[in-house]
Amino acid sequence: MNDKELLELLNKYPFLKYRNVFSDELCYKTDEENLKHNYYVYWNGSGWEKLWKKYLEKLFWVYDNKWTDKEKAAFRFMEIKEKFGQLRIYTSFTDSRFELETKAEMLSEWTCQKCGKEPANKKGQRIIWQTKGWITNLCKECAVKYLEKKRK
Repeated sequence: MNDKELLELLNKYPFLKYRNVFSDELCYKTDEENLKHNYYVYWNGSGWEKLWKKYLEKLFWVYDNKWTDKEKAAFRFMEIKEKFGQLRIYTSFTDSRFELETKAEMLSEWTCQKCGKEPANKKGQRIIWQTKGWITNLCKECAVKYLEKKRK
C-alpha cells in the first residue's frame, strides 16, 4: 500500500486515525503526521496481519453498507491488543449487532502469531501450540524455532 492509498483510506474511514481516547481529538492533524504514525506502513505479511486485513475488509463493508451517518460518526477503536493468546479488539460499539470483534478473537486462537499460518491436520482439525506464561499461539515450525531459541 502506498502513501496515497493509505491517505485515501484514512480519509474515507476516519476511525483509522489515532485519537485521544479521553478527549476524542485527533492525535495527528496533518496527512504527513498520520502517515508517519500509522502502523499500516510497517505491514510485512507476518503474524495476525492477514486476520486483521480480513477484519478490516468486513468492517469497511459494514461501515459503507449498513451503518447510518450517526453510527459512522460514533464508531471508534478503543483498544487493540493481544491478551491470553487472542487478538482483542475493543470498539465504541458494545451491543450484539457488532460481532466482528468476536470472530476475529476466535480466529486468532487458531492462527500463528509469528507467521500467520492456520495449521491443521490431515482431517482438517486445527492445531496450534501455545507457550506457557505469556500465551503465544504458534504453528509447529514457529514453535520449534521458539523452543530452540529458548534452549540457547
